[in-house]
Amino acid sequence: MNPFGTLRSVLLGLLLLLFPSLLLAGVPPEAPTWSAPEVGAVTCGLEGQQPYSHPQLCLLRLGSQEVLQLSFDLLGGQGAPLLSYRLRLCGPDWRASELYASEYLSGADSDQLPPPRPSVGTLQPYQHYELALGAQLFQSSGNYLLEILDESGERSLLRVPLSVYEQRLRLEGRVTPDAWGELRGGLQQVEVELRGLGLADRAALGEGLQLFVIQDSRWETAQRLGQPSDEGADGLSYRGSAAARFAAGSGYYRVEHRSDRGPFQGVGASYSSATGLLGLELHPRQPRGGQPFSYEEQRQGLQLLSTLRGESATEGDYHELSFRLQCPEPLAGQVYLEGEAFRYMPLERRELRYDTATRSYQLALPLKQGYQEYQFVYRPEGSDRLETATLMGDHYQTEHHYTVLAYARSHTDRTPHLWAVLQL
Repeated sequence: MNPFGTLRSVLLGLLLLLFPSLLLAGVPPEAPTWSAPEVGAVTCGLEGQQPYSHPQLCLLRLGSQEVLQLSFDLLGGQGAPLLSYRLRLCGPDWRASELYASEYLSGADSDQLPPPRPSVGTLQPYQHYELALGAQLFQSSGNYLLEILDESGERSLLRVPLSVYEQRLRLEGRVTPDAWGELRGGLQQVEVELRGLGLADRAALGEGLQLFVIQDSRWETAQRLGQPSDEGADGLSYRGSAAARFAAGSGYYRVEHRSDRGPFQGVGASYSSATGLLGLELHPRQPRGGQPFSYEEQRQGLQLLSTLRGESATEGDYHELSFRLQCPEPLAGQVYLEGEAFRYMPLERRELRYDTATRSYQLALPLKQGYQEYQFVYRPEGSDRLETATLMGDHYQTEHHYTVLAYARSHTDRTPHLWAVLQL
């Protein structure tokens, strides 16, 4: 099999290079999502909400009773350090605001986390931390960077982007594969309608209105919309060439490992790892660029942590998962893992290395017991973009979830506000 995919994938790649508007209009924001190597099992979501069926952004509605719950593990047996956190308001591009914390928060911008709970009966010792942030803490909508610091308060352990929004505008949207005619098989198009913004309001905002579209809650996919295709008395339309276009991608593989004895899904064999953890060798995968679409693999990169023997928070153990992608020859670029389980890992920690003996890309990572979905993404040499066409394929039938965010800043505002959010 040709690991570089079919001619369609090559043509699509050339179009994305020659016409950057297929990827973005304007400069996309880059959220500084990051974690240190000793941090694992990061989850963030609304308190009391049922488990998600697809990845979600960390969102809070301004003035509501919603509470955002962050949890993570600090791996190792170094006692129970008291960690702290810091909150900072940021712009749509995730640059820190110059406002004082008292101008956007009703409380302190930093504090200690509640004391952790130690793991119980696990091969991998860890401390489990939880932090709850209520919407009442925030006085202003916008992007916020939540940073977790070590006991000294000087070293960053985890950075979590979250967004606090209002609903001052009405957003409507639809996803369609009908883009670029015969190449529609590799692209999805998101058309957006913005309502509730009259001519006078638009004049007051000037260039201060910014709309972004995000695929599957991953900030690295964010596209900023440019000039609207239509302007009416009550709002703006972004259709046709003004809409956001995304590579359609493909489905994810899955692995389930909720105990040391099974049952397992997606696992070929077990082994004793050098770290002392149970090692699970996942089924080796083949590049499938150019292969037909498979409805059996309609997944979006979800992670659900659970264990069969007790409470996942403190009794869920870690397994060393060994990922393998067969490839006859090394590619010119880099191969990475992508999915919710790897959201906070920097790229260098989730890069697979080529092994000439097995003619495959390989990586072993400790992941907490549960269910994870993953795929392989490729970064061509000299590019800063990750793409799926080469290793996974691009198919318009792939199910994705999109988030539209509308930021507004008038001439009198000192920082942009997040005026509306739409999830498709």
